Formats: sequence, C-alpha cells, structure tokens
Amino acid sequence: MLEKPLKPHGVIRFLIVLPFAVVLRFYLGEGTISFLWFILLYFPMINWTVYWIMYGIRLLLNKLNGEEWITVTNIRHFYIWYLNVPGSLALAELIYKGYTYNMM
Repeated sequence: MLEKPLKPHGVIRFLIVLPFAVVLRFYLGEGTISFLWFILLYFPMINWTVYWIMYGIRLLLNKLNGEEWITVTNIRHFYIWYLNVPGSLALAELIYKGYTYNMM
C-alpha cells in the first residue's frame, strides 16, 4: 500500500512550530540562554547524529515491545517535524531580541 505524502509541507510546518517557539522565548525572559545556539543542530554531524539516535530509540522500543511498534515511516515523519524546531527557536530569539531592542 502506497503512503500519502507528508502534509503540511515545508513553510507551513515551520509556521506551525514558530508561534510555540516565540511564546516559549518570551515566557523564559531575559535571564536564560540564547536560542541562537539551536542553529548548531543544523550542522551535518549533529543532525545525522540526532537522526541515528532516533533510529536507535526506535529499535530499543520495538525490542522492548516485542513487535514493530514504531515504523521507519513514523520516525521519518517525526524527524521531518523535528527539523523545523531549531530554526524556529533561532528565529524566535531574533524576534525576541528585536522586540526588546525596540522597547528600550
């Protein structure tokens, strides 16, 4: 059975994740870490490491359950959504810095 393509696509997924990242950044306030560090998660070695860690967790959970509980397709769907998080957090930091700069 053929699977349907993932929806929503790129920009829409990013725009769905961005408001949550902005709310989190404003909630944490001034005394916390900079979200710009999340840009490092896009570096290839770190990005592929996260990908393989997800696969390792999938294998562990499937072995504990005794059957294929989490499929490769499920991991890929989750990973595609995960890819929007670091960029959203970094953009939320820029929005926050712009807001605090203009309010001074």
